[in-house]
Amino acid sequence: MVGSFLSSVVCALYTVTSTRLGFTMLRLAQGLVAPLSAVAGMVIMADFSGREKGRLAGVVNQWGSIGMVLGPGVGGGVMQFLGVRCAFWLSSLAVLVGGLVVYFALPRRGSPASVPTAAAAVRGMAARLTWRVYLLGTVNLIDFVAFQAWILLLTIELQARGFAEGLIGTMLTVQCVAYAAAQGFCGRLADRRKGLHAVAIAQFLYGFLVLLLPGVAVPWKLALAMVGLGFASAPTWTGVFVEVSHQATGLTGRAMGLLNGTIGLGNGAGPLLGGLLGSISLQAGFLATSGLLWTNAVLAVLYVVRRHRSRFQKRPTIEGDPDEEAR
Repeated sequence: MVGSFLSSVVCALYTVTSTRLGFTMLRLAQGLVAPLSAVAGMVIMADFSGREKGRLAGVVNQWGSIGMVLGPGVGGGVMQFLGVRCAFWLSSLAVLVGGLVVYFALPRRGSPASVPTAAAAVRGMAARLTWRVYLLGTVNLIDFVAFQAWILLLTIELQARGFAEGLIGTMLTVQCVAYAAAQGFCGRLADRRKGLHAVAIAQFLYGFLVLLLPGVAVPWKLALAMVGLGFASAPTWTGVFVEVSHQATGLTGRAMGLLNGTIGLGNGAGPLLGGLLGSISLQAGFLATSGLLWTNAVLAVLYVVRRHRSRFQKRPTIEGDPDEEAR
């Protein structure tokens, strides 16, 4: 709730700011307060969703994608007919109302699993996240870096071919819609602990699709490629979120903070990487991005293999098992 309130205030302050220093400080403040709501929301999802973490994450991701599709059009319409300041006030109100809805909609019975007792909190100070959580964070980081990189490279490529800006925007919208449409299925897979299996397969195919992008010149073929990219990129966030929720027992807040940090870092590093590689060669940029996605596929396979091996090693011995007697 605090994060929503502060984000709402920052949005409102844009309407009274007119200096370069003021806008710079507001952007800095926005970057500092946004994770408060984001991390809190992720912890709430992990704590209150029970056995349906994947389905809830899929729904949240789905609506977030729909918002990304509708947001630019709605914002542009508001600015055109009601003015820029009205758009900021509307954003401020939307953030505040969203925080209030979530706050009052939360169940009041019991307490979140991530809120420890005093003794548990003291023990948690010395606790460390497992290597599995850091591996999952790395997968999420690479996924966001690769996404931002190929989006930038594709935009440069299409502009160089003379594609109209409207067509480029339509292609990105097609990818976003396909991504949203796949979230329900990805959530169900994650709840069955098959999320990382899907990530491994999807990231492998994702890399090939990105590698093929420079050779696609016909708009309808490009639209098909964007649908494939939407489906291929869909399983990662949901699968990683659910696995982190399972692996970070007692340290949910810290784990979700790490996960949110990888999102911010990936969104910042992706365009930088894409720009640096694109200045050398667009083909090299697409190839490097594909390499990142294939690396992610390997990391996902490694995680699945180690998880299955750990389960096998912890499996209790069955009395009278002929294999055990033979040993």
